[in-house]
Amino acid sequence: MSEDLYIEQTKDLILSVASRCRKCNYCYAVCPLYQSTRGFQVQGPSGILQAMAYAIKWELLTGDEKDDLRNIVYTCTTCNSCTLKCKASCTGIPVLDAIEKGRALLIEEMIGPVPEQKVVLESLFLKGNSYDMPPQKRLDWLKSFREERDLSIRLLPDGKPVDVLLFVGCTASYNSDVQDIARAMVAILEAAGLDYGILREEKCCGSPARRIGEEGLFEELSDYMVEKVMKVRPKRIVTLSPHCYNTFINEYPDAVKGVLVQHYTQFLAELTEKGILNIGTNGVGKITYHDPCYLSKQNQVFEEPRRVMKAMAGEDGFVEMAHHHADSLCCGGGGGRIFWDPEEVNRLSETRVREAQDAGAEVIVTACPWCRIEMEDAVKTLDVQGEVAVKDMAVMIAERL
Repeated sequence: MSEDLYIEQTKDLILSVASRCRKCNYCYAVCPLYQSTRGFQVQGPSGILQAMAYAIKWELLTGDEKDDLRNIVYTCTTCNSCTLKCKASCTGIPVLDAIEKGRALLIEEMIGPVPEQKVVLESLFLKGNSYDMPPQKRLDWLKSFREERDLSIRLLPDGKPVDVLLFVGCTASYNSDVQDIARAMVAILEAAGLDYGILREEKCCGSPARRIGEEGLFEELSDYMVEKVMKVRPKRIVTLSPHCYNTFINEYPDAVKGVLVQHYTQFLAELTEKGILNIGTNGVGKITYHDPCYLSKQNQVFEEPRRVMKAMAGEDGFVEMAHHHADSLCCGGGGGRIFWDPEEVNRLSETRVREAQDAGAEVIVTACPWCRIEMEDAVKTLDVQGEVAVKDMAVMIAERL
């Protein structure tokens, strides 16, 4: 497809979705962006959609307003609340799909992304990760862990099929603040006595590129990863990040057909319910769970994480926040926002920590590296370190083995 044809088709899709929007604004009631900002019309789903449509109709993509349009479109967290609300209460238009197509259009028109995200795209292209880190450092977290204990982990491919391929992802590989999630999952797999391994040459799954709007780069990364993954012939793939999980099941689905793909919370629920892991109860205090958007609102994974937490804390030790399940509140880091700081009046992660405190929780349990980063930072900025803690679910289980 020629570039001109792609641009015209993208514009047509955006205009088609915008024309079916009734501007009822029900989506604003569930939009985390609208709740966290000053409440302008363009700080909500319908407003973002209409801003793109008018920019196309009025040929403003080359005008003085193009940077303002870019900032409007890239503030979306891509949580998917708007699409779910529209489906439940109105015409059911694919609001988020249109917003993401808007980002792809801005990339093609050389308007997007925001400056901080340009560095991310360059790093993805040159180094295969979003953190501008040398690829040879991807396995440093494992090297240090191997110095502490003997491991049966396999580095793949090694010529034989594998039962469990652990897809670590960029954040747990490179960010030292959350590398303990990767180590915890390895410890759990060791305790379960399973045949498992990780890729020698893992790259980013491509999700950040697609969320930012760089479709060509996403296709390049996805082609690479599908080839690497299928070469090791896994029976199942377990991802640490909900964003990687979403990519595997929704954006590579045909390519990995026949392979069971699970987020690690689903995998842990299976292991505990089959009695392969004995995690015990009590000793964790009052805990609550923050639903990651790319597990909950995007993929309806709600109950498996809760079953694991109730197995740890008991029914009385688990409490829900005011917003939970499909009504959960985004941490603020999705949609490429983890790489920049858009204006917020009420910071989403801080609002979430306050909700946990209001629910009486002593520990906020996360199941996403980005959610944990956002929540831990919010606990610090609110200065409530002695009142509530943030812990990853896999790390909590590994500590109990």
